[in-house]
Amino acid sequence: KTGDTSRQQNFLFESSVVVFGTIFTVALIASARRLNSMELSRSSILCLLLGCADFCSDVVFARTAWARTEWIGASHAAARQASNIAILSTLFVVLPAVASVFPVLYVLRTQQGFIDAVKFSQHASFFGCVLVLALTNLDLLKLIPWRGRQFDGFPSARVLAITFFTIFAEDLPQAIIQTNSIFFALKLRLDPDVTEPTYSITLTAISLTFSVVSLWWRGFRKLILIQFINTRVNAVL
Repeated sequence: KTGDTSRQQNFLFESSVVVFGTIFTVALIASARRLNSMELSRSSILCLLLGCADFCSDVVFARTAWARTEWIGASHAAARQASNIAILSTLFVVLPAVASVFPVLYVLRTQQGFIDAVKFSQHASFFGCVLVLALTNLDLLKLIPWRGRQFDGFPSARVLAITFFTIFAEDLPQAIIQTNSIFFALKLRLDPDVTEPTYSITLTAISLTFSVVSLWWRGFRKLILIQFINTRVNAVL
């Protein structure tokens, strides 16, 4: 009973992370729209919400992966594989966020002329927080007070292309790890010595869904937009 209660608490906590993250993103978008007096398209808002839900669900997945190593125990034959999944899931949450410092700094350095300096300086603390949060989701750069937003909420095709970093550094690896984790968890359910809670598989499946949808919406859609932009530029030339 104590174990069941603990797992129920884990499930509630992990579910609340995704819900809170989504609510926080909605509040962030609303604040940015008010301060910028800007209008974001529905597709841009959906993209931001998907990015937030994807990151939060990846965090939840990593936590669940570490919890699985405790359920299995160090002496179990599958303990090493469980540890590898937990380590990889954590690395591909932390490392992309750390590495995103470079594309964010690159955007600020090369696209500074597109930023409304007056609005940015008036609300420097808020936009500073946005830049920090953009390390977890580069699409949050849409909330910066750009002078133009003709490239899917960004001021230039270059900034739009840079956001592919999140897709290749986080979304794609996480989708692979989560798929492997689901098959691993299903295999564990056949082992009478291990009690794999159903909610862990459910949370992993939800996280995988967000990763796949994020890959499709933020990846394939942006690829089409960039291809359309290139075609239009070539036509002009």
